[in-house]
Amino acid sequence: MTIDLASQAVGGALVSCSDDFYTSPSLLIRPDEARTMGDGWEARRRRGPGNDFAIFQLGLEGDIRKVVVETIYFRYNASGEIAVQRCGQLPAPSPQSGAWEPLVERTIVQPDTNHVFMVSGRASTACVRLDAFPDGGLSRFRLIGWVDPAARRRVGYDWFNSLPPDQATRCLTDAGIAGDLAARALEQRPLATNWLSSQVSTVGSSSGTSAAQNLRALAAMLEGPADRDGSR
Repeated sequence: MTIDLASQAVGGALVSCSDDFYTSPSLLIRPDEARTMGDGWEARRRRGPGNDFAIFQLGLEGDIRKVVVETIYFRYNASGEIAVQRCGQLPAPSPQSGAWEPLVERTIVQPDTNHVFMVSGRASTACVRLDAFPDGGLSRFRLIGWVDPAARRRVGYDWFNSLPPDQATRCLTDAGIAGDLAARALEQRPLATNWLSSQVSTVGSSSGTSAAQNLRALAAMLEGPADRDGSR
């Protein structure tokens, strides 16, 4: 399943920008829809050289397949053109860094319009740079793609480790995980991201199928459901 990797709902955040005089470009990655021009990024009008930009760290690293740039409600002061660049490293590089790679080439955008750009599969992306020419006049910016397995695993363990004991117990029960494996998961928190693999030998020596089923259920909860080929 694809999601908006840059959304604030999954931890996306603004790293830096060229201008936030009227409104911050952090509004671009809100998970809701813009209702007015004030819900988007409005920059001061440029009279000199250069252009506006905003750099975002994705909430979840992943493979971006679709870029959505909205100018909804910006009818007379929308950006004229945009470009998007990506980078797989953290922390996000400086605006002048040579680490940025093109994701969407510089292209014209229309006022009060929802623009969708399909992009080919690339290496995992951790941060992006959005350039607006000559200045910022955008309402939403979304990066739709597949979550990197390592990122999904990390947030799964972080989530489980952060739960109060009673809630962690309920989550295990609701997922159908019981017995020794559930007890070990609770007792040994905080769990490292390689913890589950260390349980394979223990489960393999158990009799019956319930222990193996518990392991699969816990893997799905912590690391995400298996792909069609059975891998994660």
